[in-house]
Amino acid sequence: MVAIVSSLLILVAAFAVDLGMQRVVRSDMQALADVVALDAARLLDGRTAGEVIDGDADHATLAGVVAASAARNSTTLGRVDGVTGTLVYLDTGAHGAAIPRRDATGALVAVPRGQIPDAVLVSASGTVDFAFASGDGSATRTALAEAVTSACFSVGSYAASVSPANATLFGNLLQPLLGNSVVTAVGYQGLASADVSLLDLLSAPSLGLGSVDDVLSAPQVSLGNLYLAAASALQKDGDTVSANLLNQAAVSAVAAATVDLGDLLGLTTANDAVLSTRVNVLDLLVGSAFLADGDHLVGIPNLQAGLSSVGVTNTDLSIIERPAVACADDEAQTAQVRLSSDAKLSLSVPIVKTGVIDLSLTGDDGKPNNEVAMHLAAELGGARARLDDVACDPDRFDATVTTDLTSLALTGRLRVSGSVKVDLTLAGVTLTGVNVPVSFAVDLSALTSSPAGATHAVSYAVPPQVYGTPISTGSSPALPYLSYVRDTASTTIGPVTVKILGINTVVPTDVLTAAVNPLLASALTAISGAVNPIVNPLVEKLNSTVGQLADGLGVTIAGADFQGLSAPQCNAPRLRG
Repeated sequence: MVAIVSSLLILVAAFAVDLGMQRVVRSDMQALADVVALDAARLLDGRTAGEVIDGDADHATLAGVVAASAARNSTTLGRVDGVTGTLVYLDTGAHGAAIPRRDATGALVAVPRGQIPDAVLVSASGTVDFAFASGDGSATRTALAEAVTSACFSVGSYAASVSPANATLFGNLLQPLLGNSVVTAVGYQGLASADVSLLDLLSAPSLGLGSVDDVLSAPQVSLGNLYLAAASALQKDGDTVSANLLNQAAVSAVAAATVDLGDLLGLTTANDAVLSTRVNVLDLLVGSAFLADGDHLVGIPNLQAGLSSVGVTNTDLSIIERPAVACADDEAQTAQVRLSSDAKLSLSVPIVKTGVIDLSLTGDDGKPNNEVAMHLAAELGGARARLDDVACDPDRFDATVTTDLTSLALTGRLRVSGSVKVDLTLAGVTLTGVNVPVSFAVDLSALTSSPAGATHAVSYAVPPQVYGTPISTGSSPALPYLSYVRDTASTTIGPVTVKILGINTVVPTDVLTAAVNPLLASALTAISGAVNPIVNPLVEKLNSTVGQLADGLGVTIAGADFQGLSAPQCNAPRLRG
């Protein structure tokens, strides 16, 4: 009985050993196929299939690369029967994975010699002799690899545009979020010139992420941990001053808020090759604070400073931050800004008084009122950018920038009433200096806008561009000076009764209108002359504020600031499927 059991155990053990050997050869063939595919994918640099297969003075043949790679990596169990490489097109399978293109029969679709392949499919076959059983076991495994070019870029940059002119404004906006010590002018300038690599940032102890896949699978992270990671990366680079500022930000009011790192850094379509990219610390700090804060609504103080005849009753600014950094096929977006402000102009009464025109400001009720309400509505819709092409040596980033709606509007309405003196001729009788009652409203407006959907091609080449300095498309948003339009529907002229040959006679409306209208045009010019000295400084102050916002956020009319972040990684191989 013992002998029978022993024999069975030996038989089972022998079977297990042989089965294990076959499993090992399968694993070895997969590893071999993977590494050979990665080596072969380096040939996929935009050349045609024929050029890749045949090679040239600067490139080995496809078969040569496959054979050399297989020879370097031949430490497999058993023997390698064959390794082949085939150029293929890529399709998307039923479950979203990349697969080689096949025809209706299941055969691979060959890439014509004159066409550019998407990927290379490597097949590795091996055989191992069984240790106990007669015969052998074989395995064939495949690997699919492509060459990708990875690059990171941004639209809009706080760091590229920080200046004493807009530092105060952004300090007011960020102080409630980050604390006063972090947003001082000195802190701004220091952080604006500091950058860290994505790898150092993500691998810092407070985050502990080592790859793009780690980032995409990680839950949202707190801003406190993000700022600690940035501080660690800065300390590693020897920038102690900037690191201390980030450590202070890590305990600020916004530190507990969370962000999605994949969205913030634009990594959802990228691979690990982009981890060498360096990102600006100020852009990271400000962008993440606004992004975590959501629709950031703040007041702007002192908008009426220096404007003695202007009272600003309400000013609200809404900044909707969007991911400004993107890599690979992700989209970068500038922030969206909405500014709303109400102001009252204090004007003189009467507003126009000459020998023939006497007009005073009134309210809608007809009573004297020297205040004119003005409303500013500014919407900087921003812009979005995607890469179209990337090149190396020399570096070049080609992108399409698509603009959202941008509009600035300053509007108001005033009403005047009074009289004008005209000469009338009725029934052959000329009457001079007739006082005609008039009342009308004037619409005041300054408008500028750029429609949504306009696209612009941008090319960022290094040289002549320098990393860290963006190129700008579009123009700075600015209000023109006011235009004045009389509301004809609100205009009343007369009535007027005169004596002709001792008889009270009502002057026909058309006669009054013909006589008065030329004077109303002159009255409109006089009104603008009275209002402009008061409202033009307000327009200039609003343009200054909007300009600082646009400058600091990298937003322009019909464009944006665009820059490549660091040298792209060209033709980096990666496995697919």
